[in-house]
Amino acid sequence: MKKIFLSMLMCAALICSYAQVMPAKYQEARGYYNRLAYSEAIPLLIEECIGNKNRFLEADIMLADCYRQTNQYVLAEGEYAIVCQDVRLKDDKQKLYYAQILQINKKYEQAALWYRKYLEKFPTDKRAQNQAVACDNIAQFNTGKNLYVTNLPFNTDGYDFGACIYNNVLYYTSTGGKQNDLKAKDINLWTGEHFMDLYTSRILQSDTASDMFTKAEILPKTVNTKYNEGPLCFNAAGTKVFFTRNYYNPEEGAKMKYSSDREANLNIYEADVVGANWEKIRKLPFNSKEYSCGHPAWDETDSTLYFSSDMPGGVGGTDIWKVRYGSGKWGKPVNPGAVVNTEGDEMFPTFAPDKTFYFASDGHGGLGGLDIFSAKFAGNELSEVKNMGTPLNSSYDDFAYLVNESKTVGFFSSDRPGGKGEDDIYRFADINYQLEVLVMNKFTKAPISSAHVLLKREEKLKADLKTDAKGLAVTPVDAGITYQLAADAPGFLPATISKTIEENEKKPLQKVTVELQPMVLQVKVIDAASKAPIPGVNISFSSPCGNISKNNQTGESGTVHYSVQENCTYSILATTKSYLPKPATQMTTTLKDTAFVLIELVQITEKAITLNNIYYDFDKWDIRPEAEADLSMLLTFMRDNPEAIVELSSHTDARGDDKYNQMLSQKRAQSAVNWLVARGVSETKIKPVKKKKKQPVNNCTNNVKCTEEEHQRNRRTEFKVLNAGEIINSRTKEKIEVDPCKNCLF
Repeated sequence: MKKIFLSMLMCAALICSYAQVMPAKYQEARGYYNRLAYSEAIPLLIEECIGNKNRFLEADIMLADCYRQTNQYVLAEGEYAIVCQDVRLKDDKQKLYYAQILQINKKYEQAALWYRKYLEKFPTDKRAQNQAVACDNIAQFNTGKNLYVTNLPFNTDGYDFGACIYNNVLYYTSTGGKQNDLKAKDINLWTGEHFMDLYTSRILQSDTASDMFTKAEILPKTVNTKYNEGPLCFNAAGTKVFFTRNYYNPEEGAKMKYSSDREANLNIYEADVVGANWEKIRKLPFNSKEYSCGHPAWDETDSTLYFSSDMPGGVGGTDIWKVRYGSGKWGKPVNPGAVVNTEGDEMFPTFAPDKTFYFASDGHGGLGGLDIFSAKFAGNELSEVKNMGTPLNSSYDDFAYLVNESKTVGFFSSDRPGGKGEDDIYRFADINYQLEVLVMNKFTKAPISSAHVLLKREEKLKADLKTDAKGLAVTPVDAGITYQLAADAPGFLPATISKTIEENEKKPLQKVTVELQPMVLQVKVIDAASKAPIPGVNISFSSPCGNISKNNQTGESGTVHYSVQENCTYSILATTKSYLPKPATQMTTTLKDTAFVLIELVQITEKAITLNNIYYDFDKWDIRPEAEADLSMLLTFMRDNPEAIVELSSHTDARGDDKYNQMLSQKRAQSAVNWLVARGVSETKIKPVKKKKKQPVNNCTNNVKCTEEEHQRNRRTEFKVLNAGEIINSRTKEKIEVDPCKNCLF
């Protein structure tokens, strides 16, 4: 029905131009073909074209055309390949048809090649020019939209197309499905199915995800005749209906009227709608038995009827025409011109409530077959023709577009693969789906504000969100897509979940909840002076509970997060370059409480030194066990700060002569150096200093009576960090072990 306007007589003269004797079956096939009885011609033509039997190129041409007209595109491609490579071919238009079939079958590079071969003979054909350019850049028609498209429940295995909605009733054209018991008089020989009739289905629930359609009902015989009825439209008040029908009106008592070429063309009829009845059915005055008119679309604002026709005076095969109604009569049809019409076929005009004009065309550049286009009005003239792109359009025939006022829900027809029949009616919804993310505490269920949420699709970031005071964040999404969500918040363990957006118009706003478990233990390391977080700090985390031992580094926020067990003690040691190490922090946790461990590290400065002096036994230079702990602190510091240069200066008490004490102090300094070097410290980073004068830390000078503890504090090695901006000195320990001198006089 959608191609009923195409002329099918283009092969007749070609066939008759050959004087060969024709087999009876071939002549029979040609007779069916010339009467547009493609379904009847195909088996006869197949028999003629098998193997080497074929003596007639015209048989292949007719078979290719029969396949094309009955939407058997794969078979058509094979036949056109034979036709277009036959040296006997004189009809270059077959190259155009071959290019169109290749385009429908998504073989765009080959299609462009054959369009250009056709253009060698017909260089001004805009249709071929447009499609060749389109095939060169087919990606331009991919809109990236994810429309919710459904095949309507009343579609059959036959032809169903051309939706029109009035008063919540959907009207459409259908063959009623394939039937094996049809009488010969009821068969449309073009399709091999029943003639087309008008059907209805009431919409019980509008603009939802699951519109409920009643069982399809055929309109009464006062509307449907024994021949074809097709696409229709109503005026705004619903008092008038315009519909397509063969040139046959039983109300006028007339028989089917044929053209001079014996074609049963289509006409547009008007009827008065009175309740459920269509009364006073009459054909419009510009109809003719010599050409077809159909697919009416009423423009209420301008009292103008737009329609499709192959009447003389057009631009191409089937054009869009318009005719105005005024002062009780119809005017003369006007062709809008080449802005809309091409050498190809333009069909199925419709209007949106905002007066956007839609139509189908195979002459403007597109994906293949008929594509749906939009156009705008500039005054009374159409302009800005635009391909609607995917997923409304495919490489197959897509046509009869209908959309609601908000342009979010509509219908179109298509013979694309995956349908129920030859042509199907599809419903689409262009819904702005959104995802609402709620982030909450896993245990208390309280919302978490200022949570950070990353939304990814196939590992690509789509949205970077932050929850509000109610723990919510909202972002646009596409239906039918699975997203990954990663959420985190201060004091909580990060969590990742997946969410598939349901294709459901009832749910344009879909929701997902991400539960974050309290971290229970968050370690944060900051600079003791500036309080700024320190990234890259090495954290050693251990516990006897489960023999846990982990090593991590703080992030940009200076934090590391750990999931812990109830009533377990954990040891946390933080070390990093340019900061002095601290003893490990011990922490005992309780479940369902977020515990925060704050470690303040001191940068290497004079004011911040925490290195201790080390002390010696009387008259000895051995490293005492207690001194090893303090030297270990220095060793760790030097390992973490390999550029540091440390000065070691050793001292004695006031007892003994000066020369001996200087030698003793040098040995004590060297023993500390040896201890460090033995553990991997470079000698170039250690500077031992021999003190020529005694430098007591108290008043215990020569011949001054002091306690043994006071003398012990003077037997020491001090440390200085020389290259830290300021000189950093070690400090005196509060508690030290005392080694008394038993024979000393003071």
